Amino acid sequence: MGMKQQTPTIMIVDDKELDRAVLADILGGDYQIVEADSGAQALNLLQERGGQIHLMLLDVTMSNVNGYQVLEQMKEQGWLERIPVVMLVGENRMDQVERAYRMGADDHIQAPFNGRIIRQRVACNLMLYAREKEWNCIRPWRKWIEAPSDRTMRLLEKEWTKYRFFASLSREIQFEYEPDSDTLKISDWSANYLGLDRADVSPSRGDILYQVVDREDVERVCELLRGTTPEEPEIEYSCAIRVKGEQRWGKLLAMALWSEGQPPTYDGAIGKFVDTHEEHNRIKVLERIASHDGLTGLLNRDSVSQQVNRLLESYPEKTYALAVIDLDHFKEANDKYGHLFGDNVLKFVAEKLRKSIRSTDLAARVGGDEFLLFMEYTDQVYNQVERIFHSLSGHYEEFPISVSMGVARSDLNLGGYEVLFRRADRALYEAKRQGRNCYCFYDDSMKDMRSVLSPIESDSNPDYLEKNERPKV
Repeated sequence: MGMKQQTPTIMIVDDKELDRAVLADILGGDYQIVEADSGAQALNLLQERGGQIHLMLLDVTMSNVNGYQVLEQMKEQGWLERIPVVMLVGENRMDQVERAYRMGADDHIQAPFNGRIIRQRVACNLMLYAREKEWNCIRPWRKWIEAPSDRTMRLLEKEWTKYRFFASLSREIQFEYEPDSDTLKISDWSANYLGLDRADVSPSRGDILYQVVDREDVERVCELLRGTTPEEPEIEYSCAIRVKGEQRWGKLLAMALWSEGQPPTYDGAIGKFVDTHEEHNRIKVLERIASHDGLTGLLNRDSVSQQVNRLLESYPEKTYALAVIDLDHFKEANDKYGHLFGDNVLKFVAEKLRKSIRSTDLAARVGGDEFLLFMEYTDQVYNQVERIFHSLSGHYEEFPISVSMGVARSDLNLGGYEVLFRRADRALYEAKRQGRNCYCFYDDSMKDMRSVLSPIESDSNPDYLEKNERPKV
């Protein structure tokens, strides 16, 4: 019966606890893990149990005793001859790679960490070390590793400079997600643009990512990516991010990566975030122009009718009131003081209406001097209407302002916006018939009454109710 095979021990040397945790998660299932949070602690552990360490993952940039100093001490103590060292270097830092190889490192891994690459590199270096013992020679493959030539280094740096330059011009945040280590890698330019201290973040381990994007958006994107298939791996998602405190809208374009095995498994994603903030703002401006009255800034007729129908359909259990408001004797303002004065009166009343309602209420201008109010109520609808009615009365300069109002309630309404509007309009007619400067609620006695703004039709006419025509203003 053969001897039980020993599980190799990996020492992870890094002063960042998060990085040590990620590496331990990646390798912990196959190897014994020993952690050191500084170069000094790593050297002490080597003194105590150097013979038990089979491979070291060594970060270059640590405070106090850095990775190069650890390599130097390992070389002096002879530990480099029997312990393979894989350096952990920063993104695009070929200068770190070259120096580490010159000092005796065997391999390097570029941050942020990719689980598959790390497992492969560790396994290969352990295998080479085992071959060294079998061949009874001292690390022969070191002769095969040479630092890149100056020419190659210059060309590489030129290509990275071009890449970073074009990425900054396009304002594209490019990223890669590695699910094994739960690491989201972005470019150095992207990290600097977003105001982040590092270019690799873990969505489930900390709040660094949520400094720039809402958690709900991250979870939604992950859900969309995992819902793709190898045949249709691409997604598109619009959301806002925070760039150094400023909210900017953009479009995320990503492609899920799937394994080639059967069944295929989700292996992460690559993608980019394209800034579309200016376009988003232009669309918002156009949408506002299309949905709002140009003079008063209130909603226009088409927009408010759509929103009212949407609320009535979405929340049938709620009760609403729709009020049609007409300025009394407004024609005198135009005739006596001119149309510019009349426009100022309309803007004045619109502002008073806007200040009198809640943020959930809808206010619109639906005709020359006619306004509409749509609001939810419970059992205080009369008090609400009374308060708003009195808030609209007063003076604009020397011109007296009073209004007539007709109100219809949704709990008495069998139709949508059109029927509700027509009933409020008939109630408005009754208010004017009573001498203006008052409000009336619709009841069945008004169903055959004339309208002020709507076509003169009867609610009892089933053909008209079926057509549900938009009121003509």
